[in-house]
Amino acid sequence: MGRALEAADYASARDASHSLKGMCGAIGALRMSTLSAAIEDGVRTGSDGNQQLLRQLNTEFVNVIAALQVFMPGAAHFAGTR
Repeated sequence: MGRALEAADYASARDASHSLKGMCGAIGALRMSTLSAAIEDGVRTGSDGNQQLLRQLNTEFVNVIAALQVFMPGAAHFAGTR
């Protein structure tokens, strides 16, 4: 999503944020889902706040992985955050 935003590939950024929104909602990562929805809306409306939202999303991703590690110790391996 970040690369798509940097490249001004707004269709890909919108698709990625939409997909992530749904996946995060399905696993209960509600803050990530909310941030993904905000990015999706921002891309659709041409907002200039998407980079800030993306930074928040990345921070929340780290938090979600940390929480998952409590229940799934191998989660860091899949996220590449060892």
